[in-house]
Amino acid sequence: MDAAIFTPQDLRETNPYVFAVIREAQNLEEARSRLLHLADRMELGAAGQTGADLSVGGHNRIRDCAVALRLMSKFSSDEATGFSVTQALWDIARHRSRPELTSAFYAEIFYLFKGLQGHGPRRALDFVHLSLIEAGGRVSPIM
Repeated sequence: MDAAIFTPQDLRETNPYVFAVIREAQNLEEARSRLLHLADRMELGAAGQTGADLSVGGHNRIRDCAVALRLMSKFSSDEATGFSVTQALWDIARHRSRPELTSAFYAEIFYLFKGLQGHGPRRALDFVHLSLIEAGGRVSPIM
């Protein structure tokens, strides 16, 4: 995979709703609040989907990505790492230049946002059909 495909423009184009939510913020703290609420809405929205709409793995993926987004968006995370993901996303949403951000950063955010939608580069484990394993070895079956 060519890492050059991950750019701020492509990130905005593939996630217009997310970046509209961030762009509408009046300041960084409002952007942070909007990201946290977005994670909550995406997770709660997935909880309402059942059956063929979304697999168990899809639910888990959304939950895990929502947790990751919440943790990355916290002010304490900014302080601990010396880097603000929220600031970077707000700048991307507002088309501000961030030359220090690499395609790896954009790829990470791209897959995080895909995960929030229940999608990802690989199939979820609940799609993999495992064969039954016969009892044996040290443990005897209960009869």
